[in-house]
Amino acid sequence: MPMQDGPTRSNSIRTLKTAGPLGLGICVVLCLLANIAYFSAATKAEIDKSGVTVTALFFGNIFGSVAEHVLSVFINVITVPLAVAPRPQPQQESQLHGQTQASSSQTQHTTTSTSTTPPASGTDTTAANEAVNRTRG
Repeated sequence: MPMQDGPTRSNSIRTLKTAGPLGLGICVVLCLLANIAYFSAATKAEIDKSGVTVTALFFGNIFGSVAEHVLSVFINVITVPLAVAPRPQPQQESQLHGQTQASSSQTQHTTTSTSTTPPASGTDTTAANEAVNRTRG
């Protein structure tokens, strides 16, 4: 159903004009308060020599060493799988977009440019980057 002009549309625009800056302001204030809390719970020297994340050090100073270890383990459990997750290769991405791997390999064989030198200034670099990526493929 198309959006109609009238009170509904004007209210949503007014709401977005208010909610956007308000939400951004709230996020900035909360980040500043988090940084103030970190530095009030630990000195810069403690942060430098601790060997743990600032959040874990904060939890350790406020709630005790058990909380520091629990938070360190939690952060590692969240971070490590994201860091080692397999990333799709260019051929896998082309399959996601409905192209077959055979057409991708044909494109690789028909590419004649293997130069990795940048194009002259003022030219479109997108086509050159795509050609280099295909030859590396």
